[in-house]
Amino acid sequence: MKIRCVVTGHNPSGKSAIMKDAAVEPVTLSLLPGFEFHRIWGGDAVPKLPSDGTPSPNPRYFPPSSGFRFLFFPIPTSFPSTRISPRPLPNCKRSCRDWRKL
Repeated sequence: MKIRCVVTGHNPSGKSAIMKDAAVEPVTLSLLPGFEFHRIWGGDAVPKLPSDGTPSPNPRYFPPSSGFRFLFFPIPTSFPSTRISPRPLPNCKRSCRDWRKL
């Protein structure tokens, strides 16, 4: 899926302007075929305004308590037939001894 990030800000004369308009490449995982994770925008602190639209550095996936992240991740409605299926859960009435044998 094609996702774009459009960021507005203020140019040197104080006028509103589009500061960024770019495609966001997804992160994909082989264990989750069909899933895409797009990291759109984020910061580790509350944004200060006015802003020139320059993204703040945000190296971690999860922000600190004062930070934020905008993420987009579509969830496919079906999975390819090559998907790895987990084993079915055992009957919940089994004893702890039986669980160790699984």
